[in-house]
Amino acid sequence: MIYRLSSKFEEFYYSVDRPKTPDGIKQGGAEDGEYECGFEEQPLDATWQHCRIFKAPILPEWRMSRDITIQKNVKYPIEMPDFIVWLGGIYVTDIVKEIIEEVDEFGHQFWPVSAFSCGKNKVNKEPLDKIYYRMNMRRYLHVKWNQKPVDKLDFTPSDAYLEAHTISSIQHNISIREKVETLPLWHHYGWTKREGWSFYNSSLFINDVLMNELKEAGVSGVMEYSKYEGTKQEMVGHV
Repeated sequence: MIYRLSSKFEEFYYSVDRPKTPDGIKQGGAEDGEYECGFEEQPLDATWQHCRIFKAPILPEWRMSRDITIQKNVKYPIEMPDFIVWLGGIYVTDIVKEIIEEVDEFGHQFWPVSAFSCGKNKVNKEPLDKIYYRMNMRRYLHVKWNQKPVDKLDFTPSDAYLEAHTISSIQHNISIREKVETLPLWHHYGWTKREGWSFYNSSLFINDVLMNELKEAGVSGVMEYSKYEGTKQEMVGHV
């Protein structure tokens, strides 16, 4: 099984705070083009037909140091997640960091950040008890599209080119699925006519080995969908 984690905005509103450097310049992540220029294609044997894997670069401190504020939605009061994946990045608690480092030797990067919770409009801002890290997930997977439509899923793919094409190719080729299921976690990376080579990072794909470790540790934020798009607290779909 391949799992797809994407945190929901209905239950929390996330915002990224970019602290200022001593010279007054706000910190922040690398621009997409700058980031991709540092990608290194990884060697694969012939059995990885139609697949390519790229390793993203290590980012300097001033790129990684982006604090996070989580605004609770009072209509959906749920536990603060240990694993957050959204368009602004990936944030994990120390237990998730430890599990990923044990399961995956790819060399993902983690940087400690300050995390806060607040009420509506960021009032009553308070530091969280949990320790959070911003994660630079460094594995990007490209799968050649097989020109076939996506089979039925329990979620809607976020991007018609990148995510849908990758999922379709995995669904219709057992050999590709078997290979991809060995990867603990990854983002999709592919070609679009409009943007050229690009990636979409609002969702993260996880294999059985990592997911089972997260569940066993009682990690929050990785509950699987029980119906289409899930219910409250359910963040994980299935490929």
